[in-house]
Amino acid sequence: MAARRRIRQLPRVDLLGRPRRARGRKEQEARVGPGRAPPPCNLPAGAGGLRRARRRGEAPRHHPRRPVQLRQFGGGPHISALRRWRRPPRRRGHDGVGEGGAPAAGGARPPAALRRRAAVHPAGGHARGGGGDGEGPRRGERGAPAEGRRPCREVVPRRGIRVRAGRRIREPQLRRARLRGFGGDITRVEYQFLDKLGNAVEGNTRIPVIERELPQQLRPGHIYNTGAVKQAKRDLDSLRLFTNVELNPRPDETKQGGVVVEIKLWEDEPMSAGVNPDWTIVPGDQGQLTLESIKPGGTVSFRHRNISGLNRSLAGSLASRNLLNPEDDLAFNFEYEHPYLDGVENFSRNRTFKTNFFNTRKLSPVFVAGPSMDAAPPIWIDRVGLKANITEKLTPQSKFTYGIVLEQITARDEKNKICTNGSRILPNGALRMDGPPTTFSGTGVDQTAFIQANITQDNTEFVNGATIGDRCVFQVDQGLGIGSKNPFFNRHQLSVTKFIYLNEQKKGPGKPPPAVLALHGRYAGCVGDLPSYDAFSLGGPYSVRGYGMGELGAARNLLEVATELRVPVTVMGQQALVYAFVEHGNDLGSSKDVEGNPTEFFKRAGQGSSYGVGINFGMMRAEHYRSQCWHWILLLGFWREVLSDVSHPSIRKLGSHINCEGITEKIS
Repeated sequence: MAARRRIRQLPRVDLLGRPRRARGRKEQEARVGPGRAPPPCNLPAGAGGLRRARRRGEAPRHHPRRPVQLRQFGGGPHISALRRWRRPPRRRGHDGVGEGGAPAAGGARPPAALRRRAAVHPAGGHARGGGGDGEGPRRGERGAPAEGRRPCREVVPRRGIRVRAGRRIREPQLRRARLRGFGGDITRVEYQFLDKLGNAVEGNTRIPVIERELPQQLRPGHIYNTGAVKQAKRDLDSLRLFTNVELNPRPDETKQGGVVVEIKLWEDEPMSAGVNPDWTIVPGDQGQLTLESIKPGGTVSFRHRNISGLNRSLAGSLASRNLLNPEDDLAFNFEYEHPYLDGVENFSRNRTFKTNFFNTRKLSPVFVAGPSMDAAPPIWIDRVGLKANITEKLTPQSKFTYGIVLEQITARDEKNKICTNGSRILPNGALRMDGPPTTFSGTGVDQTAFIQANITQDNTEFVNGATIGDRCVFQVDQGLGIGSKNPFFNRHQLSVTKFIYLNEQKKGPGKPPPAVLALHGRYAGCVGDLPSYDAFSLGGPYSVRGYGMGELGAARNLLEVATELRVPVTVMGQQALVYAFVEHGNDLGSSKDVEGNPTEFFKRAGQGSSYGVGINFGMMRAEHYRSQCWHWILLLGFWREVLSDVSHPSIRKLGSHINCEGITEKIS
């Protein structure tokens, strides 16, 4: 009745877009949703006025829709997406409106039947699909109406169905849009191994290894879904067993409406080996860059993947600074990985056993002089031992690792001799050897055993090359009281990183990465016995950048915070990343609790801050930062050498370059 009363008030008509049988705003909200009922808008009467109002954006074009319905139809693997909406009544004959939208002559009121037909519907058109001023297709037109086809094309792909074409279905008072997409029930999954030439071969990988990585939506009995196909390809690529993976659907000839998923796999070479030579560039006495030694150093490595077709692997590496005579500083690492510890066909648990036998040598950041004193003789820490652990995947984003570590630690000086205490150079040039002890036993050699466990929650993802999300890692090392002087301790660390979207970008190739704000915090502490080589160091690319390794101190407890702003820019037609950072590290007053107090002995501050800016452009990284004074560094390609600022005190002290590999990787 309200609509009839509005029609009588010619020449203006109140245009209402409402659901079927919805009278009044409260009933519209109950059907459509709170706050979503379309308000009335006064429009000039007549077809011309309606068209002009639509061009100005003052008139709604169609009703609130009903949800898209998906159903299977026909004899092939197709899905039907249906969307219904109310057909507008046909305007025919006398409607009280003259030519051009003017009122009828004499102001005579039309009959009630004609007034009902004259109710203007926001979708336009008339009851039989032709001859009106609306936007619905006329009789005989092909293709689904835009009002119904557009929502279907938006909703159906989100459900993983590929849309092919649309058509309109005629009913007396309803319009329906049907879009056909390739779907249907999956009847079986076929696997095919191919060589480099595309010929079918017998694969080495066992089928259960592949089936474990397939999502549940891609198994027989489920509707074919393109989203599950993309996920399966990512999971199969993560195995690192195949150079290429393709998943293609095809109709099942034996079952009407069925779909067969073909998985084509190109296996990678199971065995590989390589040699990576290395020469170190260091600043000379006059500040010029020179080779540390003409003797070639490097790494020899090998790897055997997919042993017995069960994704087991054996890898090893040998490294030395002098490959011609590797006895002085030979480092090695042999690792065996055994996935599917509970059986390859046991999908309920996913545990991996890993063990490695190692011998490493690293420069100790604990015995490093502060910026206000001369360089101290370096102390090298050798670790030889065995580590075995089990990693259990709790969820796709979290994992839990636990195991045992047995190792022997030896402290050595520059001449590769066992060293029991740290040393420093006095102002008169004399060498003082009464520094902090290098080992817990005081002999220069320690043996220890401890249990190590950590849990990782990683919710990060890559958006056009930028990391977005959050990551949390908690690790505990518990001493067993076995070894030199029966050390018993508990070391714990908590690291939290958050990557925040600043401007959302659409995902896709060629799309620019979003601007990101990275927040990072780390706390570490130790209760019980603490050898100097296990003290937490402050300063360096993985702690507070702008300082050398351990330049701020060595502590029992520490707190680090950092923030970095990353903004993508375009330089010479290529994407580059400009970033600014602020970092701070503090020993929380715990440096004095380390045996021998190496922070005070080497005149270090125990805390410090730094800030700066930088740019990543291709294989080049340039950074300008301030710690105690302004410095800048330039990194080219895979070289990690400092090409400027050769007067930096940490370079003089260590006699080598600052390894800046983790400048941004610390919080990325």
